[in-house]
Amino acid sequence: MKKKFTPSIVNIHLDHGFRLALVCKEGSKFVQLIWIESSGVKIHALPLTAMRHAKVADYPIRRAARKMLEAGRSLGITKKAKKTLGQLKKKD
Repeated sequence: MKKKFTPSIVNIHLDHGFRLALVCKEGSKFVQLIWIESSGVKIHALPLTAMRHAKVADYPIRRAARKMLEAGRSLGITKKAKKTLGQLKKKD
């Protein structure tokens, strides 16, 4: 039986510093994260081992999705990220 996945906001440590990211999909080997960078809003796939030191942030999912969509208007956003954030924004 599959475990139900719920999106969350995490503070993740990468090679180039900390990122506040939205976890949008989690698989058996990889996790998909959305974060804002200078080139726009994109979905990144990282191995599950990268989530070892991630800390869950207390921030509303819908607000984060709305803010990322707003940032995407000025910085640019990929189609997949826009679709995923739109679905998260509409969820209750």
